[in-house]
Amino acid sequence: MKGADRPAADAGIGRTEAECAASGSMASGGGEKENPEDGGASRSGTRADAAISGAAAGRFSRGAVDGFGPVLVPDERIEWVFAYGSLMWDPGFVPAEAVRAWLAGYRRDFALWSHHYRGTPDLPGLVLALEPAEGAACPGMALRLPEEGRAAIIAGLRRRELVSYAYAERLVTLELADGRRVEALAYVVRAGHPQHATGLSPDEKARIIARARGARGANGDYLANTLAHLGRLGIADPALAALSAAVRRFGHEEE
Repeated sequence: MKGADRPAADAGIGRTEAECAASGSMASGGGEKENPEDGGASRSGTRADAAISGAAAGRFSRGAVDGFGPVLVPDERIEWVFAYGSLMWDPGFVPAEAVRAWLAGYRRDFALWSHHYRGTPDLPGLVLALEPAEGAACPGMALRLPEEGRAAIIAGLRRRELVSYAYAERLVTLELADGRRVEALAYVVRAGHPQHATGLSPDEKARIIARARGARGANGDYLANTLAHLGRLGIADPALAALSAAVRRFGHEEE
């Protein structure tokens, strides 16, 4: 991991203020450009619509999807949780410790269809997922669970994260900002799950995020919250900032 990506331990960081940078396929560039000669439509827009239609066609109930039952880590092995998305700013519990952390071999990306929290079955949104990626390193937060109420906290995390078992629980090794290495629970996207959104360009993702809204609000607000909390942690992410700018641009086009 590069030194620029690894500031010193942040003793003053609030326990629930944890975020990490979206990376990978969201890198700026590579997306298809708008074509001003076709009334604002573009191949990117057409492909985004097609992707939305495909995801909507694969709508699911709030429960197990055929072939994708729960993959769980034994409760007794869970002491830390790796927060890389909304758990950074809204974990749902007060951690005993919250420490900056890096997870090697994974990246965060907007690679999961959201049919409930940030979208609907007819107009799904996209949320962050953790994907294996050779040579990558995802910065985030390590949250140590308190002893008291730990079983209830783990049960609450599973109710929240395993709605359709699009994630599998994995034990991963984190490098903490203070030099410790700890084993932590991480929620990793399951390849082949109907909610796993693959093959979308940055512009296609931006169009989808600009439109979608679910039970927890606008998909664009989820992205904005992620970017804001990254900033509070001192993590600059040009790719995420570029995606946010594209979301605002496409949002204005549809007003």
